[in-house]
Amino acid sequence: MEKATSGNIIRPRFDEHGGDKRRFDRVPSRSAVTIFDGERCREGRVVDISGNGALLCMDSGLEALDPPPEPGRYVDIDMEDLGYIGAQAVRCQDGGFAVNFDIGRYQSLELALQIKRN
Repeated sequence: MEKATSGNIIRPRFDEHGGDKRRFDRVPSRSAVTIFDGERCREGRVVDISGNGALLCMDSGLEALDPPPEPGRYVDIDMEDLGYIGAQAVRCQDGGFAVNFDIGRYQSLELALQIKRN
């Protein structure tokens, strides 16, 4: 699927099957993040973020020895600009992993507005 960019915001283009399922635009980021999964604490950065999720990249460079949380696992993350938020890992990719935030619809809308202001 192709992606259209408008400034720094990434907006997915619609494909022949009805388009992307995202409710919020993804915004590129370089914010620091600390990831707690109940067993380990990892340092990393936010690659991109939206009102209901983020793509996180770990800084360790040791993913073979310390892989990211498996999909379905709940994690707590502490983001440099936004503070603590609960999330669930949904997929691993490119040395990092994607999460869906464990927040309600109203909180997602508030977060999306806060991200756009930053």
